[in-house]
Amino acid sequence: MMRSESQDSLRATNALLTGLDRTRSYPNLIFLCTSNMLESLDSAFLDRCGLKRSVDPPSFASQYEILRSRTQKLIARGVIRSPEVLPFYIDADLDSDAGKANAGSKLLALVKLIRSGNAHSQSGTEISARSLTQLPEQAILRYLREEECDLDLALKFFERFVLTEQSQSKRYEDKGANYEDDAEEFEGIELRGRKRNLKIVLEEDSTIDKLEEVLAELRRRAKEMTGQVKKQVGDVKEVKEVPL
Repeated sequence: MMRSESQDSLRATNALLTGLDRTRSYPNLIFLCTSNMLESLDSAFLDRCGLKRSVDPPSFASQYEILRSRTQKLIARGVIRSPEVLPFYIDADLDSDAGKANAGSKLLALVKLIRSGNAHSQSGTEISARSLTQLPEQAILRYLREEECDLDLALKFFERFVLTEQSQSKRYEDKGANYEDDAEEFEGIELRGRKRNLKIVLEEDSTIDKLEEVLAELRRRAKEMTGQVKKQVGDVKEVKEVPL
């Protein structure tokens, strides 16, 4: 760290501590602070914190509920076509124990797959709630090749996405590379076996609205392609009917 940067950091820390001390006369004022760099927090700042709590990664049940709620939202928005409502964790766990091969059991198996990958990871880090929230949209954006997506197909995309990410992560760990510095290349969307010039950029803040725009574009291009084929067929018929 440069000397100027160290001095700036010290001044900022002192200003924060002074500001906190000045708020002691306000009994109804509460500060909520979060950080994922506990080792870098100033000890004087920690002394001024009245209550400190550690927020661990989501539990098994929480991971299922995150994926369930996000997938259910995609169903409600029409991105995934399905009349089925995904069960809550308790019901899905009972169905899984009973050997039922329904959507809840498949989603529960996906969570087990994610956790097994975390257990074998050399870095020892677990998947975050943010990554779980983005997983359904990113999986559909990456693998969807039709203008329609049912729930069974979406769950297959989720599993494929997880396996691919785990495989790539293991490969980069073995090579000693930083996985976050590499980005997967997209050649475009393949619609019904034909490559289309539709590029998708998966950003960290990928949303359902972005996914809906992509699917709408796919459907629009599919209609245009169908219209062009019909027009070409009509032109061929007209040529054949011209008398010699």
